[in-house]
Amino acid sequence: MTLRRTINITRILLIDDDPLARNILRQILELDGHMVVDAANGAVAMQRWSEQPADLIVTDILMPEKDGLEVIRELRRQCPQLKVIAVSGGNRKIGFDALDVASRFGATATAQDINTAPMKYISCRNETSSAELIGRRDG
Repeated sequence: MTLRRTINITRILLIDDDPLARNILRQILELDGHMVVDAANGAVAMQRWSEQPADLIVTDILMPEKDGLEVIRELRRQCPQLKVIAVSGGNRKIGFDALDVASRFGATATAQDINTAPMKYISCRNETSSAELIGRRDG
């Protein structure tokens, strides 16, 4: 008997100004079977979103040009049901809890430290599939 898993490919928009963090997360998500489009800041991300919307957004908070909080607010106005994961390691730099604010703006989930976000994604993936996170079920 052969076990077969059906994978729903998810289009993910990954937004982070740190090229190393963006590349690591991109590779993890692609290995998990997702199609990933990335952007180095919120302004570029919103342009890419307008060209082709994604099923899931993974965004850093502290970025130049348009930060993650602005992205979350704008996306919530355009698409209230969209799943958004906010990631930030810079709370100490700005003096307030940016991820708490991101949650209040409508982030579906948050990850505290950009350096450990890939491991948190893998850990989360073991308990809840990314398909469940975006509201899809594997067939």
